[in-house]
Amino acid sequence: MFLPTELHTQKGTIGVKALLDSGAEGSFINQRLVDDHLLPTKPLSRIIEIKDFQDESSSMATQQAKVLLAIGPLRITETFVVAKLGRTDLILGDN
Repeated sequence: MFLPTELHTQKGTIGVKALLDSGAEGSFINQRLVDDHLLPTKPLSRIIEIKDFQDESSSMATQQAKVLLAIGPLRITETFVVAKLGRTDLILGDN
């Protein structure tokens, strides 16, 4: 299920779609979104291997981004692992 979501950054508000995925072992933000909007990142404490269940490929994540989200009236600050997610902006997983 995709949820209309807003990311609030120092430069403004970004409208995105978040995939609610109870099978994901964390929350992820698309590398493209981070790069396009110059979102600040920090190194992860350890490198994480990310496996794509659809094509069984994997990649390594080394960065995280902390952002303020708005989903309807709900406002939360979430730390996301930065990863290549194709056309998906955010994945809200089970963490």
